[in-house]
Amino acid sequence: MTWHHFADGVEAVLTALDLRDVRLFGYSLGAAVGLEIARRCADRVSRLALHATNTQWTSREVERMTAGLRDVPPAMAARFQALHGDGWRQSVESMIAFAEGLPSAWIDDEALGAVAQPALISIGDRDGLFEVEAALHLARTLPHARLWVLPGVQHALSTLDAEAFAEAVAAALADAPQ
Repeated sequence: MTWHHFADGVEAVLTALDLRDVRLFGYSLGAAVGLEIARRCADRVSRLALHATNTQWTSREVERMTAGLRDVPPAMAARFQALHGDGWRQSVESMIAFAEGLPSAWIDDEALGAVAQPALISIGDRDGLFEVEAALHLARTLPHARLWVLPGVQHALSTLDAEAFAEAVAAALADAPQ
Protein backbone atom coordinates (compact mmCIF):
# COMPACT_ATOMS: atom_id res chain seq x y z
CA MET A 1 0.00 0.00 0.00
CA THR A 2 1.58 3.29 -1.17
CA TRP A 3 0.21 6.61 -2.35
CA HIS A 4 1.51 5.66 -5.79
CA HIS A 5 -0.78 2.61 -5.66
CA PHE A 6 -3.74 4.83 -4.75
CA ALA A 7 -2.78 7.18 -7.59
CA ASP A 8 -2.84 4.25 -10.03
CA GLY A 9 -6.53 3.79 -9.24
CA VAL A 10 -7.36 7.48 -9.65
CA GLU A 11 -5.41 7.66 -12.90
CA ALA A 12 -7.30 4.63 -14.23
CA VAL A 13 -10.64 6.35 -13.52
CA LEU A 14 -9.54 9.63 -15.14
CA THR A 15 -8.42 7.70 -18.21
CA ALA A 16 -11.45 5.41 -18.42
CA LEU A 17 -13.83 8.37 -18.19
CA ASP A 18 -11.57 10.59 -20.33
CA LEU A 19 -11.89 13.38 -17.77
CA ARG A 20 -10.27 16.74 -18.58
CA ASP A 21 -9.95 20.00 -16.66
CA VAL A 22 -10.07 18.10 -13.38
CA ARG A 23 -9.79 20.26 -10.27
CA LEU A 24 -8.54 18.22 -7.34
CA PHE A 25 -8.93 18.80 -3.63
CA GLY A 26 -7.02 16.46 -1.38
CA TYR A 27 -6.63 16.19 2.37
CA SER A 28 -3.72 14.49 4.12
CA LEU A 29 -2.88 11.29 2.20
CA GLY A 30 -5.48 12.27 -0.41
CA ALA A 31 -3.55 15.48 -1.06
CA ALA A 32 -0.35 13.53 -1.70
CA VAL A 33 -2.30 11.28 -4.07
CA GLY A 34 -3.73 14.38 -5.78
CA LEU A 35 -0.27 15.82 -6.22
CA GLU A 36 0.97 12.58 -7.75
CA ILE A 37 -2.03 12.61 -10.11
CA ALA A 38 -1.27 16.21 -11.12
CA ARG A 39 2.31 15.18 -11.84
CA ARG A 40 1.33 12.13 -13.88
CA CYS A 41 -1.74 13.55 -15.61
CA ALA A 42 -0.82 17.17 -16.28
CA ASP A 43 -3.03 17.15 -19.37
CA ARG A 44 -6.07 16.20 -17.27
CA VAL A 45 -5.61 18.11 -14.00
CA SER A 46 -5.93 21.89 -14.17
CA ARG A 47 -5.88 23.03 -10.51
CA LEU A 48 -5.10 21.75 -7.04
CA ALA A 49 -6.07 22.51 -3.47
CA LEU A 50 -4.05 20.42 -1.02
CA HIS A 51 -4.59 20.50 2.73
CA ALA A 52 -2.51 19.08 5.59
CA THR A 53 -0.13 16.97 3.57
CA ASN A 54 3.49 16.06 3.17
CA THR A 55 5.30 14.44 0.28
CA GLN A 56 8.77 14.15 1.80
CA TRP A 57 8.56 12.14 5.01
CA THR A 58 11.24 11.88 7.65
CA SER A 59 11.61 9.15 10.25
CA ARG A 60 10.57 11.69 12.90
CA GLU A 61 7.24 12.27 11.15
CA VAL A 62 6.69 8.53 10.79
CA GLU A 63 7.34 8.08 14.51
CA ARG A 64 4.85 10.84 15.31
CA MET A 65 2.23 9.23 13.09
CA THR A 66 2.71 5.68 14.30
CA ALA A 67 3.12 6.41 18.02
CA GLY A 68 -0.62 6.64 18.58
CA LEU A 69 -1.25 3.58 16.44
CA ARG A 70 1.18 1.34 18.32
CA ASP A 71 -0.40 2.01 21.70
CA VAL A 72 -4.10 2.44 20.92
CA PRO A 73 -5.98 3.99 23.85
CA PRO A 74 -9.11 2.05 24.93
CA ALA A 75 -11.54 4.70 23.65
CA MET A 76 -9.90 4.68 20.21
CA ALA A 77 -9.82 0.87 20.19
CA ALA A 78 -13.57 0.83 20.85
CA ARG A 79 -14.13 3.30 18.00
CA PHE A 80 -11.97 1.23 15.63
CA GLN A 81 -13.88 -1.89 16.67
CA ALA A 82 -17.20 -0.16 15.94
CA LEU A 83 -16.01 1.10 12.55
CA HIS A 84 -13.98 -1.88 11.33
CA GLY A 85 -15.14 -4.89 13.33
CA ASP A 86 -12.72 -7.57 14.43
CA GLY A 87 -10.26 -6.73 11.65
CA TRP A 88 -9.38 -3.33 13.10
CA ARG A 89 -6.04 -4.46 14.53
CA GLN A 90 -4.93 -5.71 11.10
CA SER A 91 -6.00 -2.36 9.62
CA VAL A 92 -3.87 -0.55 12.19
CA GLU A 93 -0.88 -2.81 11.42
CA SER A 94 -1.36 -2.05 7.71
CA MET A 95 -1.39 1.68 8.47
CA ILE A 96 1.83 1.35 10.46
CA ALA A 97 3.51 -0.58 7.63
CA PHE A 98 2.27 2.03 5.13
CA ALA A 99 3.66 4.88 7.25
CA GLU A 100 7.01 3.16 7.71
CA GLY A 101 7.41 2.99 3.92
CA LEU A 102 6.75 6.69 3.36
CA PRO A 103 10.33 7.99 3.70
CA SER A 104 11.39 5.85 0.74
CA ALA A 105 8.36 6.76 -1.40
CA TRP A 106 8.47 10.51 -1.43
CA ILE A 107 8.06 12.88 -4.37
CA ASP A 108 11.39 14.64 -4.85
CA ASP A 109 11.87 18.36 -5.50
CA GLU A 110 12.56 17.87 -9.20
CA ALA A 111 9.24 16.05 -9.68
CA LEU A 112 7.42 18.64 -7.56
CA GLY A 113 8.93 21.44 -9.63
CA ALA A 114 7.37 19.92 -12.74
CA VAL A 115 3.83 20.28 -11.32
CA ALA A 116 2.80 23.45 -13.15
CA GLN A 117 -0.87 23.63 -12.18
CA PRO A 118 -1.98 26.46 -9.88
CA ALA A 119 -2.17 25.10 -6.33
CA LEU A 120 -3.40 26.21 -2.95
CA ILE A 121 -1.37 24.57 -0.19
CA SER A 122 -2.99 24.87 3.24
CA ILE A 123 -2.11 23.65 6.71
CA GLY A 124 -3.14 24.37 10.26
CA ASP A 125 -0.49 25.93 12.44
CA ARG A 126 -1.26 23.31 15.10
CA ASP A 127 -1.42 20.33 12.75
CA GLY A 128 0.45 17.98 15.08
CA LEU A 129 1.18 15.49 12.30
CA PHE A 130 2.95 17.75 9.80
CA GLU A 131 5.13 20.78 10.35
CA VAL A 132 4.17 24.07 8.72
CA GLU A 133 7.66 23.95 7.18
CA ALA A 134 6.62 20.93 5.07
CA ALA A 135 3.75 22.95 3.58
CA LEU A 136 6.04 25.94 3.10
CA HIS A 137 8.57 23.76 1.27
CA LEU A 138 5.81 22.34 -0.94
CA ALA A 139 4.48 25.83 -1.73
CA ARG A 140 7.97 27.07 -2.57
CA THR A 141 8.79 24.05 -4.74
CA LEU A 142 5.61 24.01 -6.82
CA PRO A 143 6.02 26.77 -9.43
CA HIS A 144 2.46 28.17 -9.15
CA ALA A 145 1.50 27.56 -5.54
CA ARG A 146 0.45 29.76 -2.69
CA LEU A 147 0.46 28.89 0.99
CA TRP A 148 -2.37 29.42 3.45
CA VAL A 149 -1.59 28.74 7.12
CA LEU A 150 -4.77 28.46 9.19
CA PRO A 151 -4.33 29.73 12.76
CA GLY A 152 -5.38 27.41 15.56
CA VAL A 153 -6.22 24.54 13.19
CA GLN A 154 -5.09 20.98 13.89
CA HIS A 155 -4.82 18.08 11.43
CA ALA A 156 -8.48 17.06 11.74
CA LEU A 157 -10.83 18.94 9.41
CA SER A 158 -13.27 19.27 12.29
CA THR A 159 -10.95 21.91 13.82
CA LEU A 160 -11.36 24.44 11.02
CA ASP A 161 -14.15 26.79 9.95
CA ALA A 162 -15.71 24.54 7.29
CA GLU A 163 -17.61 27.30 5.49
CA ALA A 164 -14.62 29.65 5.17
CA PHE A 165 -12.38 26.76 4.19
CA ALA A 166 -14.82 25.56 1.51
CA GLU A 167 -15.06 29.08 0.08
CA ALA A 168 -11.27 29.39 -0.13
CA VAL A 169 -10.90 25.97 -1.74
CA ALA A 170 -13.68 26.73 -4.24
CA ALA A 171 -11.99 30.02 -5.15
CA ALA A 172 -8.64 28.27 -5.62
CA LEU A 173 -10.22 25.69 -7.90
CA ALA A 174 -12.15 28.29 -9.95
CA ASP A 175 -10.92 29.64 -13.28
CA ALA A 176 -10.23 33.17 -12.00
CA PRO A 177 -6.59 34.00 -11.30
CA GLN A 178 -5.69 33.88 -7.63
